[in-house]
Amino acid sequence: MVAVPAGRYEARERSDELFEQFARLVRSLDPQTVLERAARELVRRSGLPVALVGHSATADRMVVSATDGTTSEAFRGLVVPAGCGLGGKVVAMGTAQVTVDYLSNPSITHDFDAPVTAEALRAMVAVPIRSSRRFHGVLYGAARRAGPLGDVAVDAVTEIADHAGVALDVAEQAGQATAVAVHEERRRLAIGLHDSVGALLYAISASARQLATAVDGLGDVAEQARDIDDRAASAAVALRRALRTLHATPEELALSVELSADCKAFEARTGTTAHLMTLTDLPVLSAERTGSLVAGVREALVNVEKHADAATAVVTVAARDGGVMIAVADDGTGLEGAEVPGPAAATPGEAGSRPAAGEEASSRARAHSSGLGLETAAVRLARVGGWLHMGANDDGGVTTRMWVPC
Repeated sequence: MVAVPAGRYEARERSDELFEQFARLVRSLDPQTVLERAARELVRRSGLPVALVGHSATADRMVVSATDGTTSEAFRGLVVPAGCGLGGKVVAMGTAQVTVDYLSNPSITHDFDAPVTAEALRAMVAVPIRSSRRFHGVLYGAARRAGPLGDVAVDAVTEIADHAGVALDVAEQAGQATAVAVHEERRRLAIGLHDSVGALLYAISASARQLATAVDGLGDVAEQARDIDDRAASAAVALRRALRTLHATPEELALSVELSADCKAFEARTGTTAHLMTLTDLPVLSAERTGSLVAGVREALVNVEKHADAATAVVTVAARDGGVMIAVADDGTGLEGAEVPGPAAATPGEAGSRPAAGEEASSRARAHSSGLGLETAAVRLARVGGWLHMGANDDGGVTTRMWVPC
């Protein structure tokens, strides 16, 4: 364990407390909870008696997943394709839609007149639920009378839809974090079973073979020993197949699972707190590009371990500029007065201003590292079209950024 300087205990405790608060918030959210809460809030705040929430199932359709104020199940589970009805028009156009009388509106299709009539709905507003990450669905507010809904009601629906979009982002990221944790645990179990049960089956098989050879002339005893050997070998084959399935990780989670395991290993090895934050949905990368990023992060964490004297390291991952960007930041001693060149090409579109493979990483690595690790990582990233950049933080510490294209 590496001792944490006394002056950094307070910062570390604050960091841990904030992450724990965030974790509690995330655990309280799931997409269905967010949708149901939005429906209840709309009825409470807008003055409209009925709320419907459509959640996007694919890019061209959504499903009504939550309602409030309805008197039947006519809308529950209703599939709304893009362009159909008022909500489908929102899906297709991406803008809010208002009608003073749904049933007589000539600008929409009337695929859903039956459930609208069953609920006696007339005036209606439908607002997109979206965030900076993606389109999530549509929030409807409806009245059981024809006529204008009023700015107060429409503004309330719009505000609630905006809040729901942010909450759905958090909920989906929580779901991804859970999936990463599950697959990380599956991999850990697979390795443990391979090392324990796999080794035991091998030992049984080897001992049975030796016994069969030693008692070859004893008839049934030798036959029983060979039978034990065969069954142990068959069990080992079945175990290997099961472990391959258990160890496998979906492509879309491969990078996050690797980085999560590396952060935990770093923390256990050094005593320095390490957090992984995934800010956006991540595209699927090739195995070579994923491997290059993982190798770069590992080398950056080794650099923190050897030189930073840090209390906390944060690994941030996001889709950016047509690829995946990772930043490894620490709150340590910084570059300690070393000469730091100007920033490298921070956007993949400016290919001409990119440092040659390994050049900038090399100068920074020599200033802040005892080996060729960062230079090697930079060269490996460059081979798949990416780059690596190390720089001092304004408030102390160092951030190593790396990027690869999709």
